[in-house]
Amino acid sequence: MGAVPATTSAKEESKIISEVENIGDGAVKFNHLFNQLINKWQQKFDEITKKHQKVVVWGAGSKGVTFLTLFKKYNDIEYVVDLNSRKQGMYIGGAGQKIVSPEFLKDYQPEIIIIMNPIYEQEIRQLTYHLGLKSEFILV
Repeated sequence: MGAVPATTSAKEESKIISEVENIGDGAVKFNHLFNQLINKWQQKFDEITKKHQKVVVWGAGSKGVTFLTLFKKYNDIEYVVDLNSRKQGMYIGGAGQKIVSPEFLKDYQPEIIIIMNPIYEQEIRQLTYHLGLKSEFILV
């Protein structure tokens, strides 16, 4: 098979190279921001551990599972709260936290509740207020 002339112009080729460079820049920026986020949460979990605070995560969906798996070695979180009764009594795969109902919190009395989905913040605040909790809330 013989040589075939290029079908892209120098201008098109330059545009493609520029787009590839932009992708690379975006990846570098993402990596930097991701590492900042990891460091922020590591520091937060260190602070919580030093204060011996009880913490729960609210939300056993994919975001909660990812969060707990990602920070598994940095935290002592034992429980995840979820309204879905079919999830309650189960455990978070890969991280090991038990999924409990909101009513469980009356006895457990966590100092901090990490809310996975900020859309439900007001609903969670009302529910925990009616349960008699005075927890700090952290939104992810």
